[in-house]
Amino acid sequence: MQLHRLLLMSGLSIDGKNSFSRQLSLLARFMEQRGIKTSLSGPLRTQHYRPSSFFRKDFKNVGRVSTLLKKTDTQAALLLGYPDQFPFLQELPTFFVPLFLWAQFSNLIDPSCIGNALPVPLTEKTALFMEKSGLSRVGPVIPHGVDCARYIPLSAEDRINARRKFGIREGFVIGTVGAHTARKQLGRVIDAFARFLERGCDGTLLIKTDRTLSLDSIDLEALAERMRVNHRVKFITQELSDDEMNDLYNVMDLYLNLSEWEGFCIPVIEAMACSVPVASPQIQGPGEILPYREMFIKGGTVEQEGERSLFLADPKEAAEILVKALEHRTLLQQLGERGRREAEQKYDIRIVVQRWEELISGVL
Repeated sequence: MQLHRLLLMSGLSIDGKNSFSRQLSLLARFMEQRGIKTSLSGPLRTQHYRPSSFFRKDFKNVGRVSTLLKKTDTQAALLLGYPDQFPFLQELPTFFVPLFLWAQFSNLIDPSCIGNALPVPLTEKTALFMEKSGLSRVGPVIPHGVDCARYIPLSAEDRINARRKFGIREGFVIGTVGAHTARKQLGRVIDAFARFLERGCDGTLLIKTDRTLSLDSIDLEALAERMRVNHRVKFITQELSDDEMNDLYNVMDLYLNLSEWEGFCIPVIEAMACSVPVASPQIQGPGEILPYREMFIKGGTVEQEGERSLFLADPKEAAEILVKALEHRTLLQQLGERGRREAEQKYDIRIVVQRWEELISGVL
């Protein structure tokens, strides 16, 4: 049966600036272009947010979810998040529409917590955790997507203009994008950059984040000052449009990810789409996404959090990769081009939408 109506449900606030809401909004836009009517739903941060869609404060009440499914007259529901964000899964009767849980797992889970939903993993490692958890059914791997027609490599002249716009001087630019949380390890990024400069290298570190002072009081600006690199580090905390983010990635010569763990990491595929080479530990998510090994950061320590492995990258080892990148610009260009091809072939949102349409239509 052909898919015509789809409900998209986020486990995080649908009106918040988070990867879930952005990914579902992008998915919805391209579903609509294929003639599929979509409705967005998710927890609200504010009661003043009222777009033309369907929302609930949370998904704890199975009766409200049942009403939501009936109101939208949907054929299926795609849920992006973790099982504990959708507690109704264990209670919703089987006669309702097919449910698909688009998720990443870094730990084993109780199979009963997803009820009758079909789990669809974001990466192969997530699929492995699903299988190890004893789930009887596991859908095909469908990754997150990026609009490869909007996130594109710029011309040399446009890159220069973008640098001027962001106040970046000439020279080698290392960049990273992510919320200032412990998981992103932005302090280690600054540490690695400081060691890079100590090696006699020249460059700028560009950090796009939501705040420089984290909720647990880690001050990135103070850290950069203590390491005496504050004059070479630029923080951008304001919200940027997709076009501005495209410019931002194009400012970078290298994208550096030092997250201790990731389920996927959308900024990595955005950087790849812009032909920006990425350096990262070989962790779940980025370690599976990157189509090359030359920029993997291997030095560090591993801590276990249940089944989840936390990799704490050694800033000294990361600095070595930065030096390598600076000294091998031809290699960087080749890796950037390879990353762009990979993004177009695997992570373009049009491909992601087509795979979802085929999967859901095959179940209806």
